[in-house]
Amino acid sequence: LPLSRPAIYASLSLLFVLSLDDLSGPIVFQDDPTARNVLAYQAYMHFVEQVTGTISVRALGYVVILMALSIVTFLLALKHISAVYRSLGAGTVAYWRPKRGLSLGAASMLALLAIIAALASLPTLLGIAYAFSNSWVSSPLPELGPGSAVEALTSAARVRAVLNTLAYTLASTAITFVVAFLGAYYTVRVKGGLTRVLDLLLSLPVSVPGVVLAFSYLLTFKDLLHGLPIDPLKAPWLYVVISYSVRRMPYTYKIAQAALSSIPKDFEEAAINLGARQLRVAFTIAAPLIAQALILGLWMSATYSSTEVSTSITIGSLGGAQGLEHPAPVTYLVLLDMSYSGLKYGGAAAFALLLVLLFNVGLLLALRRATTKQGA
Repeated sequence: LPLSRPAIYASLSLLFVLSLDDLSGPIVFQDDPTARNVLAYQAYMHFVEQVTGTISVRALGYVVILMALSIVTFLLALKHISAVYRSLGAGTVAYWRPKRGLSLGAASMLALLAIIAALASLPTLLGIAYAFSNSWVSSPLPELGPGSAVEALTSAARVRAVLNTLAYTLASTAITFVVAFLGAYYTVRVKGGLTRVLDLLLSLPVSVPGVVLAFSYLLTFKDLLHGLPIDPLKAPWLYVVISYSVRRMPYTYKIAQAALSSIPKDFEEAAINLGARQLRVAFTIAAPLIAQALILGLWMSATYSSTEVSTSITIGSLGGAQGLEHPAPVTYLVLLDMSYSGLKYGGAAAFALLLVLLFNVGLLLALRRATTKQGA
């Protein structure tokens, strides 16, 4: 336990920050006054006023409080979040195996963990059941069938939302790869005078609530870029991509940083001594050596981006969600289904599940390709 204490502190602080930013829970249970009386939900409800041009002092107050709580929590755990955990390498530490059967205490603990895991998986199982149901509103059990999937795939707005989310996520993942990898390479290999500042800047975005980011973009650029092609009211997709990239970059950055710290730099030094430039060495030698770690980090960033709620239903909603030309992502369509379309969980669950399957298949293919290249 003492050895894992830094990771526990970092995880708890991130859990607190992400809980502050959560909008999905309050929106789903918005009929309960308690669910509506949270900072993120109140800030979200005032976002529409900002779009119409009314500057809400109360909304700004919510945003400032959210930001202050997140930053303070992040700074308190910065020592542990900024730590680079190096691996000892495969095979250097043997896995612990009990010589005899499990004790009563260990067996009880495993049983408790199994029960907790089963309860935690219930929402996912319900979502899958909704995705393969025809109707499930008044009956205790779902009517299994392809109705929800057909509804999802035959709706022009939903299909467009899936394509939008894929495009936004791929674009943000490409940006994340370049910035996170170069940042990790600089902080681990170069270690210049700006190392600590760069590490802070690349780690800090994880503590910025999405609602705060949405307000910042809208207040900053709505009047400054009014009438231009990159006005947030005309091109909300641009700010969605930027927010996806910024907010989920720390995941890939920390994984790449830990992976680079765990491998020797002999090959890189040899290439530099032979005249290769540092940037070329980074992408042609260092990046392939940590390909699996990079893929896992990018997959994590992409998965969180594709299912991101706060900026998707704020900035992503600025262009509407009608027809084949709208710029809204999947999450905003899910919100509309749940809020204004008679609680159509089935269609929302079906195309959300389709999106998750696409990302997981892509991950498996990328990991297989990276493993094949490293084994060749």
